[in-house]
Amino acid sequence: MPTVFAHVYVGSSLGVLVPPKVLPRRYLFLGSALAACPDLDTIGLFLGIPYASLLGHRGLSHSLPFALLFAWMVTIFVRRRRNEPPGFRILFSYLFLCIASHGILDAFTNGGHGIGFWSPFSNHRYFFPVTPIQVSPISPSKFFSQWGVLALWSEFKFIVLPTTVIVLCAKLAQRLQNRFQTGHKNP
Repeated sequence: MPTVFAHVYVGSSLGVLVPPKVLPRRYLFLGSALAACPDLDTIGLFLGIPYASLLGHRGLSHSLPFALLFAWMVTIFVRRRRNEPPGFRILFSYLFLCIASHGILDAFTNGGHGIGFWSPFSNHRYFFPVTPIQVSPISPSKFFSQWGVLALWSEFKFIVLPTTVIVLCAKLAQRLQNRFQTGHKNP
């Protein structure tokens, strides 16, 4: 699994891609937190839940059906508390992408048992054909070791840099589009 830092970075970056008028920036924290939350299933490892079971690490909580259901529930909760932008579809889409990004990133790692993308309908675990991201140690003591440094370095190369380039290109495109639209309006 990538570290919590990478998941949070991707979650906030997804939100930055959407103009603030459409998705107010205060929702970036929520999206970032939800991008990291599937790894709460690691608690099960300490409770004796087998890694490869439905409720094990990278199982149900990393699945696309879970991302859909959880994003829907959180969106309903947030929309009941705040009757303001963003609309249901925008917020739901953003939160779904944040949660789903977790399993997608994990499927690019080189360790573990794979991702249960279709749990609970199938407990088959998947990896992508290319797995360049060094899996992060789960144990805090092992995180502060050479393994942890290698994991952070691979996340920087394969997650942070590409995500940053995408965000910068998207922001540049938005600015150019705004400048083009503003420059061609009649007085």
